[in-house]
Amino acid sequence: MSARNNTIADPIRLHFSDQTKVVVTPDDEDRFMTTAAEAARACEHVQNLFQWKQEFDRLLTHVHGWCKARNETVSRAYLAATGEGLDVFLLTAGPEYRFDFDDLVSELDIELARRFKNCPSGVTHFPDTPSEPLSSFFDPSKALQLYG
Repeated sequence: MSARNNTIADPIRLHFSDQTKVVVTPDDEDRFMTTAAEAARACEHVQNLFQWKQEFDRLLTHVHGWCKARNETVSRAYLAATGEGLDVFLLTAGPEYRFDFDDLVSELDIELARRFKNCPSGVTHFPDTPSEPLSSFFDPSKALQLYG
């Protein structure tokens, strides 16, 4: 293998409409031939994914902190992916439904929609009782436990 000069005076520019063929070689020396347009779209996709992941992490941290600040009411919290997006499930302490908690949960729901636009989610709460299995609401094996 010949040595290459990896210093370039000007950056290589890829544009979404450019159909020029390019070869991309990752560290494992595998080679991918594609168009400049597809390579540009792949770069954009990775950047969008990176931004989504950062926002998702902030959402998880926010919900955890919100629950921790209400630890007398919230016993556990989960996040599950559904066909609608992400659903946050808050389990409240005690066997009875907490009607007095509805307004706070609605405020959290609105706040998440406003602050985390790339991670659409909904918030639901119900009592943390052993008589009602979590699987009635979501699949616990596929959910993240955010609190409790």
